[in-house]
Amino acid sequence: LTCTHASNMEHFPLLVLVTTLLLFAASAPASCSSGWSDGDDSVDRPNGDLPGMPITLGDKDLPSSCAKLCAERGAPNCVAWAYVKPNCSGSGPSPLCYLKQTVTSQVLNQCRVSGLMNINLLPPKFRPLPVGSVQPTGWLGAQLRLQADGLSGHLPLFWGDVMDSVWVGGSADVGLHERTPYWLNGFVPLAYQLGDPKLISKVQEYVSYILEHQAQDGWLGPEDISDGNAYWSKYPLLMSLRQYYEANSSDTRVLPAMLKFLKAAQTKLFTVPLGNSWDLIGRSGLQTRVFQRIL
Repeated sequence: LTCTHASNMEHFPLLVLVTTLLLFAASAPASCSSGWSDGDDSVDRPNGDLPGMPITLGDKDLPSSCAKLCAERGAPNCVAWAYVKPNCSGSGPSPLCYLKQTVTSQVLNQCRVSGLMNINLLPPKFRPLPVGSVQPTGWLGAQLRLQADGLSGHLPLFWGDVMDSVWVGGSADVGLHERTPYWLNGFVPLAYQLGDPKLISKVQEYVSYILEHQAQDGWLGPEDISDGNAYWSKYPLLMSLRQYYEANSSDTRVLPAMLKFLKAAQTKLFTVPLGNSWDLIGRSGLQTRVFQRIL
């Protein structure tokens, strides 16, 4: 996928998802590596094959076997791969593997699974300190305590859009469903930076409900918006979940849930492009917003 000119902006959402997935793959721990090598289900990357394709796999081989073959070829020979499901719309009884020497545009294909190799990603020079690893004192500690004792710490007790949010089984926070995710994005670090057991308990209540009610296809939260505005509130939520995981790295539900959602969003973008909520301040604003989500 490319995004080299303003006229190609229709490719931008998918480019963002691919970039996000690659960054996720590079930074995620080993517990998520199997999910990454499984590739993107029902997504094909036609053309750009290495000579001698396809490779016939064993009857029990999974997409990860195709990804492994690509990794064994190494850069610059193999940069992507596509797995053909057996007995699917005329395919044979054995799965096939196509190794790619170029990264091509993606298309939907129910009989394919495909993926990219993160061969061009360099390890980060610096890593941020995890949420909760530094306890604020003095003036900053006092300001955070004011937030906790004021609106930030009490919104789930009186404001319907958080207290009775659709994110936790209620009926409020309608429209883009963005109020609870934005609140969580500030409330999660506030709770753990202060080490406040009461606030942490409330964080865990919201996060657990959201994770436990993830849709089978990976979607997080309500899915009652039929247009491209449905994506808007999910990315403040992902930032909240990332901060929660930094403070609770033993919670093995978080990273797989995030990766599963990103794959679901990637598939959805093929048929439901981003809506006007992403374009409120022009194309340059859209790019800024999206790269905030990547970070």
